[in-house]
This record gives sequence, C-alpha cells and structure tokens, in this order.
Amino acid sequence: MSQAQCAEKLSLFTEDYLGTDGLMMCGKCNSRKQHRVEIFGAMRTVYIMCDCRREAVEAEEAYYQQQAVRRRTEALAREACTFGHDTAWQQAAFALDDWGNHEASTLCREYVASFASMRETNTGLLFVGPVGTGKSFLAGCVANALLEKGVSVGVTSLPQILYHMRDFSKRGVLERLQEYDLLVIDDLGTERETTYAAEQVFQVIDARLRTRKPVLVTTNLDPAAMREAKDTMHQRVYDRVLEMCPVQVTLKGRSRRQEVARQKRERATQGPGRDT
Repeated sequence: MSQAQCAEKLSLFTEDYLGTDGLMMCGKCNSRKQHRVEIFGAMRTVYIMCDCRREAVEAEEAYYQQQAVRRRTEALAREACTFGHDTAWQQAAFALDDWGNHEASTLCREYVASFASMRETNTGLLFVGPVGTGKSFLAGCVANALLEKGVSVGVTSLPQILYHMRDFSKRGVLERLQEYDLLVIDDLGTERETTYAAEQVFQVIDARLRTRKPVLVTTNLDPAAMREAKDTMHQRVYDRVLEMCPVQVTLKGRSRRQEVARQKRERATQGPGRDT
C-alpha cells in the first residue's frame, strides 16, 4: 500500500495523518505517534505516545497519586484518634492561626518543616501556658500539617491513655503509642494525682524515649513547677518530659476562650437588627 493510500485510509477513521516523512502524526497536537528505530540491523517503525496523550497519561497518574495521598491522610487522621481524645484538634490549621503568640506560631511552622531532623534527633516540643492561650490549637496545627505530609501522628491525653490501659491490653496500648512518628499528649497534669497514674504515665513517656520518637506535650504546669514535683514518681515523669522536650515555649496573654465568650455576649446583647 502506497503512502497516499495509507493516508487516505487513516483519514477515514481518525484525525491522525501521515507526515512528510511517512510517520503517523497526531491530528490533535500535531506531534509524532510513530518513530523509526534500528532493531538487529533493520529499521522498524514503532508507536510512541504523542504529546497530548503523554500529558493525559501524566495527568491521570497525578490524579491517582493525589487520591492515594488523600486516602492515606484520611487513614492517618483516623488512626490519630485511636485513643479517643477530643477531636476538636482536627479543625486546627495554620491558615486559621491569628499569630497571637508569634514565637510559638513561628516555632511550630519550623518544627513541621524540619520534622525529619526532629524525628531523627528525637526532639520534642513543650507548650506551657494558662488555660485558653492556644496550646491545644497550635498542637493541632502541627499534627494536621504533619498528617498532610504523610507522617503518622497520635493525639491523645493521659486520662484517655489511662482509660485504655484499664479497659484494654496495657501492653497493646504501649506498643501502639510507640508506633506513631509523633505523639501529641494534651493537658499533661490533668490526670488524677495517684501513684498508679504517675507510674503509667512514666511508662508511656519512657517507651517513647526508648524508641527514640518525639512527643509534643501541652500543659498548664510551668517547667519550674514540674522540677519541684511533690513526690519522686511525678519528678521522674516530669524530668523525662523535660528531657524529651528541649524546645519549650510559654504561651501568654488573655484566654482565647474567654475572649470568644466575651464576643458572643456582646453580639447577644446587641439584639436583633442592631448589628454594625
């Protein structure tokens, strides 16, 4: 079949056409769909992807990769709630941060950006401050930012850990807590002041230290109070926390919760039709 006959037959079924060199060209992007190569001393014509087909394949691959990342992020987020902590942290995001504590906000972003190094050196964070100053919010920002990067994060509190140790396998709980790349422990010091509780808390912190995996701890206790714990067991717990969390930030200022409540009261007292 002559080149002219091939071109005529091709045009009946597709927009593709033969170029001046006799190779098939894409009728959409006008790039080659065939290529000549030498195979065992003979020239052969082989099919190749044209530019628009290659772009379509790359776009499809990118889509499926994005879907895989999304599914993994969602799975990690579900696993992060294994121990039943308040899930309000899942709504926290750096995009919502008002930079009310500039030093802490900056440090959190830097920690996320350099987490591979922080993970390697087992460097944790300690957020200290009164109730309502944004400790849990910033901890949630760090957790969610790392989850989006495919990092395994667990978010819990010691009362929840103690609850699961009591009702489930203590060994299983400790092993699960060791698996997370980062473990966020919210509100250290709110657990019951008992010797048993302190012993379990120590085992959790010690397990993280032995596996060389960092923790992010939030607490109302300042480091000085932690160093002056009233009994030996609590001293051991807090000493271990301070050892694992060399980066310590104190959050100060008016309680954000009280500020939100104040704003709601003001809006409520304005009455209908009096918004400004």
